[in-house]
Amino acid sequence: MSKPLILRSSLFVLLCLLHMIQGGGTMFGQVPAENGVPVEDCVVRFAEEVNVPAVETGILESVVAKLNQTIAAGDLLAQQKSDQVDLQLRIATLQKKAAEERLSDDLELQYARTAQAEAEAELASHRAIYEETAGAVSRNSIRKLELAVKRTELQVQQEQKRRRLAQVELDLRQADIQKLELNAERLKVHSPLPGVVSEVFRRSGEWATAGDPIVRIARLDRLHAHCLLTVDKLSPRRCYGQPVTVRWQDPEGERELRGRVISVDPELLTLGRYRLHVEIENVRDGQHWRLLPGTEVQMTVHPSAAVANPMIGGGNLQGLRFQERR
Repeated sequence: MSKPLILRSSLFVLLCLLHMIQGGGTMFGQVPAENGVPVEDCVVRFAEEVNVPAVETGILESVVAKLNQTIAAGDLLAQQKSDQVDLQLRIATLQKKAAEERLSDDLELQYARTAQAEAEAELASHRAIYEETAGAVSRNSIRKLELAVKRTELQVQQEQKRRRLAQVELDLRQADIQKLELNAERLKVHSPLPGVVSEVFRRSGEWATAGDPIVRIARLDRLHAHCLLTVDKLSPRRCYGQPVTVRWQDPEGERELRGRVISVDPELLTLGRYRLHVEIENVRDGQHWRLLPGTEVQMTVHPSAAVANPMIGGGNLQGLRFQERR
């Protein structure tokens, strides 16, 4: 073999190895990005399932959620018995009304101001006489009138302080009412997310301890698929964040939805496989959701530009460890 041919062959091998190291492909038949990469063993599950609990220990006055009922976020699911809170709220409302009456009653303040004005007028009159006619009014009388004026000033200040305290008391009663209203609202169990009632654990009239689940809500507008892929078909560092197509057959024909890879496990399984997780945007067809958990689907990943996966150290395989797992 000629020397130039050997050099060209060596250069070709080096370029192939460099391409493999950079994640652009392997020598084991990686599927081209434009054709998509089929994945294996897809399992479709709910994206979120929440057991909605009782917030306080007591009797469930009513459970309005029904099995398989479609629920919007914030919908009422159950009502816990609220007799004690209702009574406390009634008492606080009456106390607030009494505080409002005390605050609106300004008769004592008006009386104090009238007495002050009268004392000031009498003092001014005696001072005028004292200054005009020597000996007509004693200095001791003037001092007594000055003290009387000071006393009425203090009475006015006392009534003003009483009104300020009455305002504070009114604010406190209002805060008590708001707190009790929040407690009463807490006893109304609402759904934290949109979905469907997949299970009802308690019935109306039953006893529930705080934290006990009342109903389970499963989300259907988003689904998760958990699948397997091999490194010879697509590098894990290129898989994260890529769009996917989900297809399946039903009596109406082939159906399709779109999704995206949301995470890749930082661990290799046997035969060079790894697990990826996909979020699928589900849609309604009339009154029904197009894709249901448990449906057998075929999924294809459409790799484009590599997206760094924070779970595997910025997109390299050094964080992956090979274990004999099945």
